[in-house]
Amino acid sequence: SILADKDFRKAISLAINREEFCASCTATHEAGYGLYNYMYVCNPETGALYRENAAAKDALCKFYGVNNVAEITGYDLDQAKELLESAYKSCLKDENISETDNIVLELSVARDDEANRNVVAFINTAVQNAAVGTPLEGRISIVLKADGNFYENCKRGLTDIIVSTWGGNAMDPFSLMECYCVNDKHYEYGFDGEKEFLTVTVEEEEITKTFTDWYIALSAG
Repeated sequence: SILADKDFRKAISLAINREEFCASCTATHEAGYGLYNYMYVCNPETGALYRENAAAKDALCKFYGVNNVAEITGYDLDQAKELLESAYKSCLKDENISETDNIVLELSVARDDEANRNVVAFINTAVQNAAVGTPLEGRISIVLKADGNFYENCKRGLTDIIVSTWGGNAMDPFSLMECYCVNDKHYEYGFDGEKEFLTVTVEEEEITKTFTDWYIALSAG
């Protein structure tokens, strides 16, 4: 039940040192700090990269609460500890957890191999380190679950945690949003892009559309 708590999920994210993760668990990757990496071109005529656009930088800085994209790390152990404690207290109050319950979360992967075992081990250690000094110290573990029907079970919401990747058209940054906004394409169980609304201010005018309609509008533009 605690996995449904937003503070708990954010704590897991903040507990992970992405630079160390990439160095330990991948051969060629580097931390991206955003949904879009430097592969995506926002202006095919000039070759301008999306991540070098002022609006993209501003969005990332606002999301991470920093003044410059160079300051972004996505890693904050102190805040992770605070959020773990607040999530625990909230769930304890709501009787969604007891003072003796242990939390075992399954990280689903398509196959049990060395690479996936390293990923799970790294994340497990990171979260356990974040729990030190909190009421959840020694009570959290993340374990590997090999799932031969990985992709279908993700779509059906039959997973606790996954690590996955999405790709899109490098010359069309907005195409990547298809996997979040188009119902027959996405794996985001429980999120209906045709029913969830987003209001965006465009030239001082507030415009409200569903996530699906925003995707269509951006792609058509």
